[in-house]
Amino acid sequence: MKKALLVITIFISLSASAQIAFQDAKAIRERCVTITPPTFAFNNDNESVHILVGHLKNYLQATDRSNPLLVEDQVLRQFVTNPFFGTEIQPLITATGATPDVAQTISSAASKLGGLNVTTVADGIARFLVERTKAELDVYFFERFKEFLENSTYGHDLQVLFPNTHSVMSVVGSEIYNYQMYLQSLREAFAQDLAALLSNTNRWINQSPPGTIVAVIQRSALYPYLRLALQLAVDIQSGKHPGDILNEFAGRDFSDTAVWGDFGSILKTANLFSQSLRSVDPERYWISETDFASFQDITFTRLYLGLLYKRAEELNIRIGRTDLTAVFTTLATGLDRGQQFVGALKPLLVQADQLISEIKGQSERGIAENYVMLGNSILEIAKVTHTSLLSSAGVTLLPAATLDNAQFLFNHTANLLADVRTRSYSAGVIEFSLILQTMNVDATLVSGVIKYGTFMAAVATAKTSEEVKQAIEVVALPPGSYRVKRESHANISFNAYVGFYAGNEHMPASEKQNSLSVGLFAPVGFAFSMGSLKGKDAKKGGKSLSLFASVIDVGTLASFRFKDDNTTVSSDIQLKDIVAPGIFLIYGLGKSPISIGAGVQMGPALRDVDPNGVADINKDYYVRAGGFIAVDIPIFNLYNRKDSKK
Repeated sequence: MKKALLVITIFISLSASAQIAFQDAKAIRERCVTITPPTFAFNNDNESVHILVGHLKNYLQATDRSNPLLVEDQVLRQFVTNPFFGTEIQPLITATGATPDVAQTISSAASKLGGLNVTTVADGIARFLVERTKAELDVYFFERFKEFLENSTYGHDLQVLFPNTHSVMSVVGSEIYNYQMYLQSLREAFAQDLAALLSNTNRWINQSPPGTIVAVIQRSALYPYLRLALQLAVDIQSGKHPGDILNEFAGRDFSDTAVWGDFGSILKTANLFSQSLRSVDPERYWISETDFASFQDITFTRLYLGLLYKRAEELNIRIGRTDLTAVFTTLATGLDRGQQFVGALKPLLVQADQLISEIKGQSERGIAENYVMLGNSILEIAKVTHTSLLSSAGVTLLPAATLDNAQFLFNHTANLLADVRTRSYSAGVIEFSLILQTMNVDATLVSGVIKYGTFMAAVATAKTSEEVKQAIEVVALPPGSYRVKRESHANISFNAYVGFYAGNEHMPASEKQNSLSVGLFAPVGFAFSMGSLKGKDAKKGGKSLSLFASVIDVGTLASFRFKDDNTTVSSDIQLKDIVAPGIFLIYGLGKSPISIGAGVQMGPALRDVDPNGVADINKDYYVRAGGFIAVDIPIFNLYNRKDSKK
């Protein structure tokens, strides 16, 4: 009977949440309430009721908060007399009572235990362990995320790049195990930071004095091009027209030819033509496609180039070793070259005006593509000016050594602009990481940006709570109760492990008595642990050594439930079918719920559950010996001593 009671109690979670009424009320309002003016009603579906009870339980008396036998119905009844929402609670008690929840599962299981039929209990244990395993991995992921943001080498850089996320994670602090309470705030922070990724990056690379990572970027030969590309993207994002941006860029100092080559002169020349082609129509920046037809008239072309020649005299633009006026002089004897150049500019200028118009009007055309083309517009205008007008003067667009990488930065910054503007944040994170790689940024930072950035993107764009849950499960590696064991001098717990084992299986009744055995491992029993062990770095904390005595093993059912959470187990499973006594020595890894161990165990008779829920039970006893790697899941602590002092 004692074993049965121990089995039943594993359904109960003892973790208590912090009492932050604002956060709890906000979460309940967003996830558990349907508004019907002038009043409201609590949602009565299982998930909503479970979430509601999780928050309400935080406000019970301490003895009730820590009571493992307190079921949802009992929690709800304590709020029936609440003057603010007691009336709305009442329907849930009936609904909860009619729903086959944990309390009913326990009651049903207890009645079957009299006949030693524990199908419901065993399946319930498996479901519990599957969900708890996922929860442990989720918390571990958020702990690693927080450590990434607070890294001593690049934590300050991440604070500039993702300021809102950094602030929320700082507020969460040591309550990271309770991350679900802050999930909505994190989601909003993720969205804000990703939407501002361009401007934050622009501010980040221009820091003075620079941090360790930014110093590497600023020493790179590609740094000037990255600054220019980011400024261009930020200006377009803020609504500036490419013509105004070109005009502003043309006034910058590009005199360092070792860095820029003839790029400055080419920009100044391109801007001379750009400003000369301004439209008087307030709806356009440059002249229309119809207006460009005027250049088919030779007389008009001569007049136009003559005026520009005079303007070029004033600007004193040098092209390589010669003056821009000398280039114009050659055009005087070859007007067709001037016409060809203006003709090459025409599609770029007309297209840019059209893209701006489409974006303002939210046309059906792909907005992302529009931003990519706008982001590349300045470089494309410079290229046309170089190839169609100035190449004969012997100038180069950019130094050959940096040309490809510089164009790469312009192109991918334009892609990042498009992704941010269209909320394609996952693609934007990849573009950002490509830019960082090109700048030879620390590989650990880049991999972290990809891992956690794509997670932020998935959560920020999720439309439902289920999508948020899926986003976490996709990226989560390894609720943090394993840490009690790791950080205590001595601990005794009712414990489970869920993971994979491999070893030798000895079955005397089989023709082949010894064989390799691999599979899912989910023993439940008692763990006697010593924590706060020293690792290779001679520092205490975060590691444990346990002697674990298994009582039952529901690995077969857990394996079934990882793949299928809906199909009912149709076979009757008796207690003896999951009994699996064994002894294991287990090492708990530091700062992780992952444990590795080895030992020997009498295998459970339950060998398999097929897709239809039919159990395969083999009555022949067998013993298996081997090793495993698993998630450590303490169900409840029987004894704990924090330090070595008695």
